[in-house]
Parts: sequence; C-alpha cells; structure tokens
Amino acid sequence: ISALSGLFVLGLVGWLPPRLARPTVFALAAFMFLVSAVAPWAIIRPAYQLPLVSAADLPPHEPLGAEFGGQMRLAGYQFAQTAVTPGGQFDLTLIWEVIAPMERDWSVFIHLNDPVLNAPIAQRDMYPGRGLLATNFLEPGQFIVDRYRLLIPATAVAPAELNLVVGLYDYYSGQRLPLADGRDALLLGGVELTAVPGEYPNATSINFGDRLELVGFQLDPRAAAPGEPLRLELYWRPLRPLQANYSFSAQLVDLDRGDSTRWAAADLSPEGGTMGWPVGEVQRMTLTLTASDDTLPQVYPLILAIYTVTEAGGFERLQLVTPDGRVTDNDFLRLTQARINE
Repeated sequence: ISALSGLFVLGLVGWLPPRLARPTVFALAAFMFLVSAVAPWAIIRPAYQLPLVSAADLPPHEPLGAEFGGQMRLAGYQFAQTAVTPGGQFDLTLIWEVIAPMERDWSVFIHLNDPVLNAPIAQRDMYPGRGLLATNFLEPGQFIVDRYRLLIPATAVAPAELNLVVGLYDYYSGQRLPLADGRDALLLGGVELTAVPGEYPNATSINFGDRLELVGFQLDPRAAAPGEPLRLELYWRPLRPLQANYSFSAQLVDLDRGDSTRWAAADLSPEGGTMGWPVGEVQRMTLTLTASDDTLPQVYPLILAIYTVTEAGGFERLQLVTPDGRVTDNDFLRLTQARINE
C-alpha cells in the first residue's frame, strides 16, 4: 500500500507546476502520517478491545442467573428483535459473569432450533469476548458483554417458532458444561420466523446458471420414518429460452459428517422437456423422496441440483449464481433439512 501511495504521489506531482509540487508532497505526507498515527488507536484498538466491564457498566438487559457448572453465570441477555425472516439476521447480547477459576477453555454456543427438526437452522460458536478470551485466563468477578449475530438461511422454512438456546462446551471433546439442574443448554425464549411475502410458499430467489430461478418450495412432511415419503414441491421460473432439456435431482446426503451416501433421492425429467418452458412463466413440479430402511435416525441436509446428461454419459450441473451475477463453484443448493425418525 505504501509503494502504491508513493507512486500515486509521484504521478500527481508530475502533473503539477513546480511551485505547487513541493507543498503537495508535504501535505500528502502529513496526511498519511496522521492516518498511520491515528489508525491503531481509532480503528484497530476498538476492534480488538476486550469486552470486559464492571458490574456498574453493564448495558440494559433482562436479568438472569443461570449458572453453568459453577464456573460461569449467564447474568443477563437482550434480544434486538423477536421476529426474523429467511435471509435476515438475529442479534443477541449475552452478559457472562465469571464465578470461579476454570481449567478448560469453554466455547459459547447459540442455536436457533427448529422444533420440527429439533436441530439448529442458524448458530454461532466461539470463545467469549468475540473469540478473544480463553476462559482459563479469566478471573472471578469479571463480566463479559458479548454481542452475536446469527444469519438466517434464505431457504429457512417459515412460518415457524424457533427456540433460542445457549450453552458452553469444550470444542475438542464436545462436552457441555451443565446447568445446576443437569440440563446442558438453556432455553432463552422463542423467536418467530415469519415467511417472506410472495406468491409461492417459502418465497425465495435462487439462480441456477442464469437459466432457472427457484422462486419457492415446500417440503411435507419435514420429519418422517424410513419408508415414508417426503413430498417436495418446487416452483421454477425460466430466466431465458432454455437450449437444453434439464433434469432435476433432490437428495438427502449427510454432508455435515462427510458421508456421500444418498439416503433418499428423486430425479425428474419434466414431460415434454424444459426447452418448451416459456420465459418468466413459473412451472411447478413435485419430487417424492423415500428414505431407505437402513437410514440412521437424524437430521439430513436436502440438496437440490439441475443437470443434463452429456453424450459421453456424464452429468453437467448448473452452477449457482449470486444476486450480483457472480458464478460460484457450487453446482448444488443446500435447500433445507429433513429429519428421519426411528
């Protein structure tokens, strides 16, 4: 950056009359020196300032006294809002009090759980103090004011009443620090997930290869036993005349555990082909997935892809495109989640 700044100054001075060149150089040098001197204190230091405060300086909050393992107390919290929409964000403030020395470095987890799935749709996990405080260095009597932001997936299923839970755990072993009553997480309250207004259920806008836009979807049910069908409705809008007949694939794959097994899958090639779909006219389709009998009971991501079959028998998938027009490396969409029960 310094070299580029120097080249910029030299280039600027070359255009100026000699009588103005020297004052300009001095003025720019003084400005850059001032910026360099102020930045560590005005910009860098606040970004890394540890959020340790005294009891008298705590911000407004809902008081609480939940003790975790007799080591940390959640003294209070504050919601920035009680309702969110898919694609939005949820802001939360937690106030922690250190009540005993700790030998482990506990991490904070915050989950917004979907009660149908009994699993989080959004979460944050980090050390206290925005990830800057290792708990084994903390001392009793210290207060930590932490602010968190959870990003809601654009394809989160709404409406729903989400449960906000908080706790502490050991990152390496997964062990959670229990509450006095034996629970390993604290339910702070409910957060309403409201649907995005739109003509279609779970209205969204996901661009596949600048050819097809997913504008809505519905999965019913979202929890089922092996052998029971999951019915997925999709609403597609062609963005341009389609030059190929595309096929659509939906799969339950355990991506989070690195397992590529397709526990349930459905592929559909629309009758008559997609080349005849009018631009801008929404097409509705239904895919039915049925989990195999040996599917383990847990929550699975449901992924969605669009593809064509090549002359050599291979598959070419459409890449996802961001709202600003950037083609990504992703050739499938992590659409939603489904629970397979016992």
